[in-house]
Amino acid sequence: MTYPEFMGISDDALGLGSTGSQVVDLQLRLKDLGYYDGGKDGKYDVELVSAVKNVQKDIGMVQNGIASKQFLDMIFTNDAPVSAGQITLREGRSGPAVKKLQTALGQLGIYSGDVDSVYDLDVVNAVKILQRLCGYSADGVATPEIQQLAYYEVERIIGELGSSDFRMEYITEEINMARVNFKKAKIIVRSQMNTESQNLTRVGDGDSVVLLGYENGWANVVANGMTGYMYTKYLKPYTTENKILKYTAGDKSVVLGNSLEEYISGAETEKQAFRNYYASKKYTAEQEELVDYVTVNTGSDSVLLNLREAPDGASSIFAQIPNGTSMRVLSREEGWTRVGYAEEIGYLMNDYLTFWQGSADEVEDVANTSSAMMSSEELNQEITAIVVNNRRDSKVKIYAEPDTDSEVLKRVSFDTVVKVISVNEETGWVEIGYKDKRGYMRDTDLSFRLQA
Repeated sequence: MTYPEFMGISDDALGLGSTGSQVVDLQLRLKDLGYYDGGKDGKYDVELVSAVKNVQKDIGMVQNGIASKQFLDMIFTNDAPVSAGQITLREGRSGPAVKKLQTALGQLGIYSGDVDSVYDLDVVNAVKILQRLCGYSADGVATPEIQQLAYYEVERIIGELGSSDFRMEYITEEINMARVNFKKAKIIVRSQMNTESQNLTRVGDGDSVVLLGYENGWANVVANGMTGYMYTKYLKPYTTENKILKYTAGDKSVVLGNSLEEYISGAETEKQAFRNYYASKKYTAEQEELVDYVTVNTGSDSVLLNLREAPDGASSIFAQIPNGTSMRVLSREEGWTRVGYAEEIGYLMNDYLTFWQGSADEVEDVANTSSAMMSSEELNQEITAIVVNNRRDSKVKIYAEPDTDSEVLKRVSFDTVVKVISVNEETGWVEIGYKDKRGYMRDTDLSFRLQA
């Protein structure tokens, strides 16, 4: 096989090693959808493969990293998935991923601009408000964590209130703070006003603490969630404002941010709560939006259901799907449902489907991988190639460098097996290993295969 054949890349598909304007279009579209943050150089590299796999995962297709014609058609429609936070968004970006973030910030009541898919100054300011309320540095940049925080807070607030129709108000508190001023060492915060008492925590030069009061040269402070005492002489007092957002629906209320009372009591900040919740995977299991699925129901395991190119019983058949197979729904129209199956995207007749809902990871693998496609497990095996020159009585050269003018390390005969180390599809050179030699051969002289 040629390298594209070995990788399962058909003539009308894009995959690892592909180049050109179609790859640029793919890179730009996946940027807009929030899946890709690499260059727009027209090179289908490992980063782009990973982005395509993430899209395939989100729509229930086989995750092979190959952009088939059906995949390419789908991502340029309104049915294309939008990332919930995989790349960083910042001022100047645009596209569906930005629109999704604008919508969430609007639901939180901290963004009132147009939902126009443009990350402008209004979005920057809204992101800064969210960051300040939740205890992050306010730079206006929506990292994947900040995007996921926004979606998490929307789900939390609406879930606790039981409604998306709520009143919102800012509550402002004045807080007495102090900044530590001692460059030589960290200062001990103690449990009592004496140097013999328990060491609760330490604070360094420039750190801020909540100032509760003074007595006999000691300051009562809250530092690192601990309430204790430290010498007054190491502190520079100042006053600041603490803001929280209060949402009310009926007799229920929920806040975004931490009040002074909560901070003093050592309660988790929104940042800590989100990170702990997310790390525990409860966010994925409980907060993720339900996904529509279908299960093939032909009435018999011996009867397969046709996956068709168009919602028409006379259109081409892409695949035949076994009874009982479950797939994620991409879209629905009268009498037909659009799904992803293996490397294909097509239509199934609703008469032979059972519809249901579940979490995004309810169905892990709903499709059979095409025999031409190499799974990730297979690709982790050793790849070899067989020498296939046209004249069996001549030998093929192994070069020291990927250049026909470089030193010839070895000449090998027809049917010689070499180990494949790497392939540069753009230049056509293959780095190989043969016995004690390591060098380069042209891909036209080789047929690729997996080591048996």
